[in-house]
Amino acid sequence: MGVELRELAEEDFGELPRLMGRVYGCAPAEDGVARLRWLLCDNPDADESIPKGWVLCDGGRIVGLLANVPRRMVIDGASVRAACTAHYVVLPEYRVGGLRLANAYFEQRGADCLFVATGNRASAAVFRRFGAESISEGDQTAMFVLRGGPVCAAKLRRRGWNAGLAKAASIPTGLSVGLWGRWQRRRLSGDHGIQEPSPNPSLAGRGAMDVSVRRMPRFDTSVDALGERCGGDYRVTSRRDSQRLNWLFVDGPTSRRTTLILGLIRAERLDGYVVLQDRLDCGDGVRRSYVMDLVCSRADAEGFAALVRAGLETAREMRRDTLEFPVLGQERAARLAWWGAWRRRLDVNPFMFRALNGAPKDLADRPEAWYIVGSDGDGAAW
Repeated sequence: MGVELRELAEEDFGELPRLMGRVYGCAPAEDGVARLRWLLCDNPDADESIPKGWVLCDGGRIVGLLANVPRRMVIDGASVRAACTAHYVVLPEYRVGGLRLANAYFEQRGADCLFVATGNRASAAVFRRFGAESISEGDQTAMFVLRGGPVCAAKLRRRGWNAGLAKAASIPTGLSVGLWGRWQRRRLSGDHGIQEPSPNPSLAGRGAMDVSVRRMPRFDTSVDALGERCGGDYRVTSRRDSQRLNWLFVDGPTSRRTTLILGLIRAERLDGYVVLQDRLDCGDGVRRSYVMDLVCSRADAEGFAALVRAGLETAREMRRDTLEFPVLGQERAARLAWWGAWRRRLDVNPFMFRALNGAPKDLADRPEAWYIVGSDGDGAAW
């Protein structure tokens, strides 16, 4: 019969963790089926007109997958349905068939636009063949080094150093990063008049504008109003409301164990938030904390500083080695660099876009149009 292409069905989920394990060179995730069901079935943006994805089958065995994740986005104030790629995996001996999966994704008609958030060198080259464009500034990242010893040791080990020598050589770096961190805190506080945060668990630190940052167990409906207020700052954003954000960051099989939400409060109103997720299993001994989402008004420099400051203090309290912003536009990346973050550009821009069904076609190369952050991926460590 040859290799067959068909739409992904929920009955296929049981076979997919083994496929991904073979392609990624690791054991199948024990909760892999639960993750797929969460991503594709429990998704509050799920729409029957948007397929869950496509699979390649050879003799009844699944040999390739491209998952298709629905997402509500807002473009120029109008709500649109986007379809986002996830898990583009094909066994090496069937690699040519991967073009058939990509063709099915780009030929779908239930979505208004296509949004790629997880591109790599190989898949980005394929997607460009089908008319997708890289989103300007989607490759901007920034990182605060909080504990220099583990970060330096990991870098030396990657260069072939013995583990013991790498650890010894990293001690001076750890001491210098400690001094650097004190300078960071003074500069970040001095720029916006933010006082030292209180040691109590609410992380309440008040400044001239009576700003406090508090831990939130979940998102409530106050985030819906925040999303409406901030929605006009950029031409293109993901829709952020309590239902979607709780699904993405709180209720997922992986995210529920790794997520911390900090809310920016002024006069008892939610004016912003930052979502932190831990990545402790990267294999190099570095304990990372990632900023997966940070939302406040584009003009609210004080609020942005307060959220970054709270994220830094929280990561330090939890003895994380880095606080990383995996995606950030140049405007905010420059502000973080002023406060001592290291900036770099990714080798490959993971974000791509193609308009369908009348969506504007002039957006990909307009950096002022987009607000993209880490949460524009799937919001969990796979």
